[in-house]
Amino acid sequence: MEGDEWRHHILIHAIGASAASAVLTYCLTSSLVQTALCAVLAQVGYFLAMLCLVWRTEQSSTSRPRPHTTEAERLGEASDDHSGNAG
Repeated sequence: MEGDEWRHHILIHAIGASAASAVLTYCLTSSLVQTALCAVLAQVGYFLAMLCLVWRTEQSSTSRPRPHTTEAERLGEASDDHSGNAG
């Protein structure tokens, strides 16, 4: 998918899943209040889950030491420094 098209794709699927969940909840309970409450709780739960994932990812990336450079990377950097081009 090009550009921002994937964002629209995700949004359409999220709306479709929410709508399906709302229809199912309404069919089971026949209550608009319970349907709205379930929809709000589902969105809050999703938001908290994503927040937790981002927080965990941030914590693991800051606590992990940086990997050492390999011999190939050091040789590659050394050959770039001695390219023979005068300033």
